[in-house]
Amino acid sequence: MKVTALDFETYYDKEYSLRKMTPVEYILDPRFEAIGLAVKEPNCKSYWLDRDDLPRFFKQLDPAGATVTHNALFDNCIMAWKYDFVPRLMIDTLGISRAM
Repeated sequence: MKVTALDFETYYDKEYSLRKMTPVEYILDPRFEAIGLAVKEPNCKSYWLDRDDLPRFFKQLDPAGATVTHNALFDNCIMAWKYDFVPRLMIDTLGISRAM
């Protein structure tokens, strides 16, 4: 199974922020904007994708694989709701850290 580590960077400001909204409110808000995505794939250097590259990236990413994110509630909701991508396995380093 291919494992891909991902980290979204998104727009925020003083009023529009995860500090003031739930992840659901933030992602579904009309102001939401994925600025880009950091990606680490097996046997490759890490790389950056700009917002315009994200739809194509998620269309080619195999949903039979796994994603690793630091906050799956945030990153995987973006993948599902904005890019119609749901991986078979979601690994959440934040959730693992909290459990430890």
